[in-house]
Parts: sequence; C-alpha cells; structure tokens
Amino acid sequence: MSLSITEAEYKASAHAAQECVWLRRLIEDLQESIDDPVPIHGDNLNAVMLTSNPVFHARTKYIELEHHFIREKVLDGIIDMVDVRSEDNTADIFTKPLLKGPFEDLRSNLGLIQKTSL
Repeated sequence: MSLSITEAEYKASAHAAQECVWLRRLIEDLQESIDDPVPIHGDNLNAVMLTSNPVFHARTKYIELEHHFIREKVLDGIIDMVDVRSEDNTADIFTKPLLKGPFEDLRSNLGLIQKTSL
C-alpha cells in the first residue's frame, strides 16, 4: 500500500520500466536493436524527479528496494522519464471522470472522432 501519490506513481513507473526492459529484450532476441531510451510519461513531477535523483528522501524511505529498479534504468539510459502536464495526460480519459472540454481535447489527441447522428 502506498502512503503518498508520489510513492504510488513511482511504483507504477517502476512496473512500467520492468515491462519496457522485458519488451526490449524480446525485441533484441528478434535481432532488432533499440538505440534510444524508452520514454515513460508521468504526471507527478516528484515521482519523475525521484527516478533520476540518487538521494533518498525521508518521504521515500518506505519504498521497497525493488521499486528503485527504475532509477537504475534511467541512469543506464534505457528508460527516459518524461514529465507530462495533467491536462495533456491522454491516459486520464481512461482513468477519471472529465468535464466535456477536457474530454473532447483528450479524445482529439487520441485521434477519435465524434459519431454523427443520421
């Protein structure tokens, strides 16, 4: 159980990094090379900053060591943590209720069009 939003976002990013590493290895097994780091987008600036900051903060002392896997992969250049503003976070359309304007903006970002009635 996470004690803060930052901790929850950091743990989620660590799990995403594990999946990215697994997929990179699969692609490399298929004789394809990946030269660029895989971007992982996060909308919690503290969690994004924590991935590249080697100093442990008092608020993160309860994060288990396994979740710091992402920090190692960021420092190795395999993962690139990217901060995304909340209003630009396309995943929000799937995870939270939105007002009509933000919903339509995110729907547009996904390339979805509104159905027209006949």
